[in-house]
Amino acid sequence: MSRILRKIYDRLEQLIGRRLPPPYETAQEYTESLLHVFLHCAPEEIGTILVVGGFVGDEVRRMLPRYPNAKFAIFEPSKKVIPITNQRFADQGDRVTVVNAAVSDQSGQLLFHETDIPGTSSLLPLAAPAVRDYNLKSESVYEVTAVRLDEWILQWKHAPGSDHPIDLIWCDVQGAELQVLRGAQRLLSRTRALFVEISIRERMYEGNVLFRELIDFVKPYGFEPVLIGTDPKSLTGNALLIKPAGQPSGSSSGGRAEGMETEQIGSA
Repeated sequence: MSRILRKIYDRLEQLIGRRLPPPYETAQEYTESLLHVFLHCAPEEIGTILVVGGFVGDEVRRMLPRYPNAKFAIFEPSKKVIPITNQRFADQGDRVTVVNAAVSDQSGQLLFHETDIPGTSSLLPLAAPAVRDYNLKSESVYEVTAVRLDEWILQWKHAPGSDHPIDLIWCDVQGAELQVLRGAQRLLSRTRALFVEISIRERMYEGNVLFRELIDFVKPYGFEPVLIGTDPKSLTGNALLIKPAGQPSGSSSGGRAEGMETEQIGSA
């Protein structure tokens, strides 16, 4: 199936005469620019966005002007990256909090696996498909501080009240997404949207959650996928999940947001 998708994608590029953006980038761009549309609200109503695995915060830089009232928290454990992230948001302290920590289902010290390609490091060791498909190599392993979102949010100066929603949890942690969500189960009951990195077919990291496993975990909280974009070769990519009608809920209502269907971009 992935070979067929790649051929279709290549043919589309030939027809329009230019390179198309990868499907996973399109899914990310839609989420960054159209989150308020998916949630059926005005951009000014987006209030809280948590970015886990934020790297240098490019997505936050783009979303800051789009959602002028939003407060952001960026979590980044890499000792190589965090100085850059801190510097980039040094003048945004009223809206952006940079946290030098990993996010998981346990607090304390955990091992972090730094790789040789920026943005691909993880709490999980590399698995064979990551080496085969992306030529990733382990560079170093060291301890980092880890936090649980359910605990961390209690001391954040910009934390919304318990009767206010978390508009988006953005989770790009190279296969450790399920650990992040397990440590945020109280928050999930009042979170409106999840943007997650996904792997449909293979585990790129040891213990890497697969998309079907992630869906099984979040479905009781009411989340359903509305946007999926994957690499036709590896079937890894990004997905946006929201609750029906975009309303915070502790359980699934079995429906989809009115007038909205799952859009698949280059996925199986």
